Amino acid sequence: IGDAVSVATGAQIRGPVAIEEGAYVGTGAVIAEATIGAGSVIEPGALVVGVAVPAGRYVAAGSHVLSQAEADSLPEIDAAYAMANTGKETVAFFKALVGASGGGTAHDSATSAPAATGEKSGGDAIAGGASSSAHE
Repeated sequence: IGDAVSVATGAQIRGPVAIEEGAYVGTGAVIAEATIGAGSVIEPGALVVGVAVPAGRYVAAGSHVLSQAEADSLPEIDAAYAMANTGKETVAFFKALVGASGGGTAHDSATSAPAATGEKSGGDAIAGGASSSAHE
């Protein structure tokens, strides 16, 4: 899991999975044996299995991406896309929240439970109750 990645509550990550820098995985989304490119957004309830989502693309809420042809034809994120910066904004919010509470650093909070969230140690990934069986 790359830096500034946000995985929302209830998302399922089933490994092996790679989620690159700045990506966002929405509530209830399921990712299995896939790569999510840098800056990509997987909207809530989406299913992504066995593909590589190119950088800067999004998967619409509730949709299924099960072939590489589908992944390659995903829409690109542009300035008009409402969720364009969701991952970065979520990470920035939690960094500020942890800093304001005086409860340690955002780094400590973001990586305090790697076994429970499937995160690697280090970096600024935020996982809010996501389940994972990722294998590194």
